[in-house]
Amino acid sequence: MNVPQDSKLPLITLLGYLAATCAAAVIGSYFTLQVSITQYYAALIKPAWAPPGWIFAPVWTALYICMCLAIWQVWRKKPMRPSRAYTQAHTCWWGQLALNALWPVVFWLKPAGMAAFVVCAALAVAVWGCVAIMRRISMVAAVLMLPYACWVCFATALSWALWRMNAAV
Repeated sequence: MNVPQDSKLPLITLLGYLAATCAAAVIGSYFTLQVSITQYYAALIKPAWAPPGWIFAPVWTALYICMCLAIWQVWRKKPMRPSRAYTQAHTCWWGQLALNALWPVVFWLKPAGMAAFVVCAALAVAVWGCVAIMRRISMVAAVLMLPYACWVCFATALSWALWRMNAAV
């Protein structure tokens, strides 16, 4: 049984999750803008399958929207007494959001190195954990997290390749 809600509460909650998601994006953007991304990323030795630098902003924008909507879908299924799965889903979501904000900091301050790969790998585990937990609460939420989970796996592979191909960084 879901908790009765004020008619404005869902929108207010969605805006709160959006604000948190935007905060993570802003942190990442701040550190990304501290370097000349077009020059730095272009100068890295990259695998043939690496995307062009311009693709990251639109992809991440879509992913941030999806992750925000996913946690909101979980919130909308809140039981009268929060279940273990509900609590785990929120804990996992906040954890992945923190790792998401941390990754650009590590990537740009310790460019393309092992630390960036490790944080990205931890992020992938956390996001897939969210998918698994959210699936028990809302299939819509789990599906909304899938593109993010796949992209982070791709980003993890790219982080590994960049680290290995650019040993000096």
